[in-house]
Amino acid sequence: MKKQANNIHELTALARKRLPKPVYDYMAGVRAAAEHNTLVTLSSFSGKTLEKVAEATASPKMFQVYLLRDADYNRSVLDRAKAADYNALCLTVDTVVGGNRERDIRNGLTIPPKLTLGSVFEFATRPSWVFN
Repeated sequence: MKKQANNIHELTALARKRLPKPVYDYMAGVRAAAEHNTLVTLSSFSGKTLEKVAEATASPKMFQVYLLRDADYNRSVLDRAKAADYNALCLTVDTVVGGNRERDIRNGLTIPPKLTLGSVFEFATRPSWVFN
């Protein structure tokens, strides 16, 4: 590791979650990590690019990589992490099979989302979701 962090406090991108900006601003967390020389961790599924996060901090950076089936894509992402001066990799191996998320099944949450009469009605009654 090229740089030594004074404090080890992992900041993650809340993989695949997108909270409204007033609730959580990831780049504010990155800037705060820079102020305190704290390790910044970026997930493969972050809404921010490797390069954008690297530009925002001089703190040590770790990239949490999820290897996909496309070997060329994996290589390109790892090359980008190296070029952006990420100091460490965290290889994630727990996502080969999706978990049994009973609450999601009960609530009708599917990936990709399925449009049903109920989900269309719920979406139509919450226009602010379009901007989130």
